Amino acid sequence: GGGSGGGGMNLREKGISVLRGVFPITSWLPKYTAHQAQSDAIAGITIGLMVVPQALAYASVAGFKGQDVVVGLYASFIGPFVYMFMGSAKDVTLGPTAIMSLLVGAVAEKNGQTSIADAVVLSLMSGLLQMLFGFLRLGFLVEFISFPVINGFTTSAAITIVVSELKHIFGLHNIRESFLLCVYDTFSKLGELKIWDMAMGLWSILALFLLQEMNKWYGGGPGPKAKLIWLISTARNTIIILITGIISYIVVQAGDEDAITLIPSLPNGLPAPVSPHVSMDQLQNFFGPAVTIALIGFLESIAISKAFARQNGYEVDSSQELIAIGSCNVMGAFFSAYPVTGSFSRTAVNSASGVKTTLGGLYTGLIVIFSVLFLTDLFHYIPQAALGAIIICAVIPMIEFELVAKIWRLKPVDIIPYAISFFGCLIFDIQYGIAVAVGVSMIFLLYHVARPDHRLMGYDSRASSYVAQPPGPDDHLVDGDTQIVIFRFGGSLLYAAMASTKDQILQKQLQTRCQAMVLDFTCCTRMDYTGCQVLRELAHDLENRGVRLYASFVPPIIAEMLGRAMLLSAITICANTALAVSAGGHGGQGRPGQRGDGGHR
Repeated sequence: GGGSGGGGMNLREKGISVLRGVFPITSWLPKYTAHQAQSDAIAGITIGLMVVPQALAYASVAGFKGQDVVVGLYASFIGPFVYMFMGSAKDVTLGPTAIMSLLVGAVAEKNGQTSIADAVVLSLMSGLLQMLFGFLRLGFLVEFISFPVINGFTTSAAITIVVSELKHIFGLHNIRESFLLCVYDTFSKLGELKIWDMAMGLWSILALFLLQEMNKWYGGGPGPKAKLIWLISTARNTIIILITGIISYIVVQAGDEDAITLIPSLPNGLPAPVSPHVSMDQLQNFFGPAVTIALIGFLESIAISKAFARQNGYEVDSSQELIAIGSCNVMGAFFSAYPVTGSFSRTAVNSASGVKTTLGGLYTGLIVIFSVLFLTDLFHYIPQAALGAIIICAVIPMIEFELVAKIWRLKPVDIIPYAISFFGCLIFDIQYGIAVAVGVSMIFLLYHVARPDHRLMGYDSRASSYVAQPPGPDDHLVDGDTQIVIFRFGGSLLYAAMASTKDQILQKQLQTRCQAMVLDFTCCTRMDYTGCQVLRELAHDLENRGVRLYASFVPPIIAEMLGRAMLLSAITICANTALAVSAGGHGGQGRPGQRGDGGHR
């Protein structure tokens, strides 16, 4: 009976552990304090004031037209509500972002407009994929997207967004979406610009810049003045929307409604939850793009969450973040939302506002819901030029051409995946540009796996140790009457590297005519079946040439494999290189497979 009770207790404890893993809120909510609630409320309301104008602006980047831009608001309250329960990073705030919006627009936009039905399917599919990746612990996949690829993509995305928003700044219409055509149409139609739109747009850009810099110039210190300046700077998007909205209202009431391009009237009320319908055509057409959106969305969010987790001293579970973001997108699909991810700008403000837990998202969501219920009639007076200015100012910092010089200085070959990512995403298709750039990066990575940096070692009397030496005619040691070559593996002995590794060892033996070789396993931590078989062939070939084979610094797991492969009769294992050289120099009098102790490296 006692054993049964103990098993039941273990099962209960495991159940609680799983619950806390999937819903981190259950770990800290019982200890939630009034002080934390106050901090979360301040931060959440602050983010709510930021996200409402941004959501409308980013929806237009995603290709939504007319009343459909309201889906930006729908996406802005579902994400924070779900992440509040499942997120592991207190600072992160989920919602529409420039990158996600551009990806959705690139995939789902048809005839100059993105349909809500297609965006919902993308949200559902990408969310399910993210959840699947999270449950299977596949978060490491995004680590194969290199920094040059990411930077090339984000820079091209920012340029694409800036160029596409120029039509709103100048009040131009019938501008094609493709980057090159958009540039051509924008400049060829500058004669049709609207003075009021241009004035609103350029003034908004200047005002947003000044309000942002004001915090750097006058904020940051103690006291109520600094806090007021920080609040004004943080709420700059809302301030610009209010000012330009009032001006637009005055102009419209004066009877000149056509002078300013305004956003259409938006529907009042929350969306009714509807089960998304996925057709076979959508499944076939959107699966590849959904994978891209799932991975890029997770990459964007996890980079943000880990950065702020390091800054604020807490841990982030990558797999749980995948599950949380995926759940946000799946739930969003039932409320007519498009894919969301972590926003760097809003997360930075959230952290600076002193948020304590993910419950700050509750207040952000409530602000958005209040806007959807009661303020949509007023949103009609927001100028498109002001929204365009907000977007341009948000993405300009993403353009980082100075990194090209840094990449060139550190490793020029990395310019290739950067250039493929940049020009592929800018001129051609985003998902194919990313895919080809990642493919090229993988080729570079696999080349280094297949061609490890093996080194020949020599004895340094000053350091009293064996050190790597440059290739030359004296690639061997002389111990007594024996010529010995010390060959240090540059990496693990995996199948892709074994052909070139074997060729290098045999070629070096032919060049030096050595009678003994020492294989240094210092940098080798793994070996697969192919590696073991090639070592067997190598030992046989060297034995036929009369060459004795020794090994030093062999990890226990590899020594065990050599033993199971019956290779200890052909390779003498020594504790370190000095003992191996000594054994080789004395004609290999130690028994094969014997392990020595002591001595220097």
